[in-house]
Amino acid sequence: MTTSAEQVTGEAVPSRPPAPRGSGRYGRVGVLLLLVVAIALPFAVPSPYVHGLLVLVVIYAINGVGYDVQLGLTGMFSMGQALVFGAGSYTVALLCTRADSTSIFIGLAAAAVVGTVVGGLIGLVGLRTEGPQFAMISLGIWQIVLIWVQNAVDLTRGPLGISLPSYGVLGFGDIGIELDSDIIVYLVGLGLLVLTVGVVRRLLRSRVGSSWLCVRENVALARAQGVSPFRARMTAAMVSSAISAVAGGLLAYSSGFVSPDNMSVSILVGAIVIVIVGGRGSVYGAVLGAILFVVLPEALRAADTLRLLVFGGVLALGVVFVPNGLWSLVAPIRDLLTRRTRPLDAGGEAR
Repeated sequence: MTTSAEQVTGEAVPSRPPAPRGSGRYGRVGVLLLLVVAIALPFAVPSPYVHGLLVLVVIYAINGVGYDVQLGLTGMFSMGQALVFGAGSYTVALLCTRADSTSIFIGLAAAAVVGTVVGGLIGLVGLRTEGPQFAMISLGIWQIVLIWVQNAVDLTRGPLGISLPSYGVLGFGDIGIELDSDIIVYLVGLGLLVLTVGVVRRLLRSRVGSSWLCVRENVALARAQGVSPFRARMTAAMVSSAISAVAGGLLAYSSGFVSPDNMSVSILVGAIVIVIVGGRGSVYGAVLGAILFVVLPEALRAADTLRLLVFGGVLALGVVFVPNGLWSLVAPIRDLLTRRTRPLDAGGEAR
């Protein structure tokens, strides 16, 4: 059943003519230019240090977009995101060491499947509840699995971690391009980020995405309109987990090493900060949040021991003065660029 804005708000939404063909031209051109800049950046700045930061940006951005599906688009505060991120990392590591598979297509596809299953299991256990109860259930599952990973020495090598014996290969078998440099890993990650953003935006224009937004806004009204909150949240949890597991798998290929740190609290905190600072419910906002989360601490290295204190202060001030996230600062500029190409209503304002 399609859920419209009228069904979510309970108010009539006036019909309006479709936007002219050139309505989104500036937005598309802007995104294309930013993508060209992102591709050219590692070649324009030949610094291994910068290349490493770029890799972290795309990995955290993918994870942020995944977490935003739950926290921003569906309103679920899950504390199991680090679990699915780590599950993706361990899936890749075990495929490389136990199955001798170096293809990143196979590795990341397997990570997505494992992440989907783990996210679905968390949903089956916890999504019958709402709010803090779901957060506590997902926290408990995460901690149980984390303790098991730390003690399953025969499989995960526990705190010692797993070293990948070789680089991932962009291909199948021994035929393909090895991910033996940060530039290649970054470009692969950038492609995955573009694909992830496109998939999530596509879902938002579908019945699935409409059900997510409907449940986020008003659960009772969603039920009255025939939308199942459990089904909508379960779908969001599985999609979110699949995306985050892919990000975890890419980190395994990038670092060549996987340990319990791949599902530690820092992964969860990073995802929360990225979504909130970037702007909850804005897909592009998660990308902006990831850039700030990775770049700002490095820019504050001059502060030495006060670096994390200053970083925390900047984040706190940002949340206070820009409560809707960084994307709320960018969106008006985008609207200003496209305003002239939109049809005007009777009051003379752009629709």
